[in-house]
Parts: sequence; structure tokens; C-alpha cells
Amino acid sequence: MNIKLLIGSLTLTFLISCQEESLQNPKPRAYPRFEFPDRNYVPFLESDCPLQFEYPDYMVPVKDTTYFDQAPPHPCWFDLHMPGFNADLHCTYSSVRGYGEFQTLVQDAFRLTNEQNKRASFIEDFKIQRPNGISGMAFNLEGPS
Repeated sequence: MNIKLLIGSLTLTFLISCQEESLQNPKPRAYPRFEFPDRNYVPFLESDCPLQFEYPDYMVPVKDTTYFDQAPPHPCWFDLHMPGFNADLHCTYSSVRGYGEFQTLVQDAFRLTNEQNKRASFIEDFKIQRPNGISGMAFNLEGPS
């Protein structure tokens, strides 16, 4: 009699535990797909910048005017705005004349990213390593930052 009760209660427990758990926020079934427009590359040639590169024509260069409530230290600070994606690619240029100046720039990069902790919903940092031995850090910020 006790064995039948034990087997019955184990069976009942097993059947109850096999129910699908209801989630309040279900996960999406697929990742969103981004449809990038056809791109034609435009040369970036600004007199204030010692840089030359090409960018897609759906991006709009916008001159950066503030740096921590001050003027930028170099006139070659700009954003590449992507109106169709509500996104900006921030670009800054600084000449490096020594290791101390390099360390200051690294601290500024981390400080700028840390300032976004108040607004960003996600911040990821990852190391970039090139085959020629050059390495660096990149930050991926998501949300209203």
C-alpha cells in the first residue's frame, strides 16, 4: 500500500513538474535583421583633419562642438550620423607625442564611456588585436547614450 502511494505521488509530482513555465517577458523567436541601404562611398576630406577615409553616403558628417562643456581640444572631432538608424559614430583625432599623453587619452576614453553609464542600457568593451601587433579597445554602447 505504501509503495502504491509512493509511486502515485512520484508520478503526480513528475507530471506537475513537466508543465511549461510561463514567462512574463517571452524571448523573441528570431534576431532582427537590419537592411542596410545600398552604399556608395564618399571620400572624407576635411581641411581641419589629417585623416582620409571613405564612408557610406547614407552617413552625414557633423562637426562636434562640445567636450565636457568645453570646446574640443582638436578641430578634427566629428560624428558620422546615420539618420535612418538613429545612430552616431563618434570620431576624435588627437596627435600623440609621448607615453604620458597616450595614457591621458586612454583615461579620457574610459571616462567618456563611463559617463554613458547613466544613460546606456548596455556597454560592452572588447579588445582588438591585429596580426601586425597593433591592439586597442573598442566600446559598444546601446540605448539612449
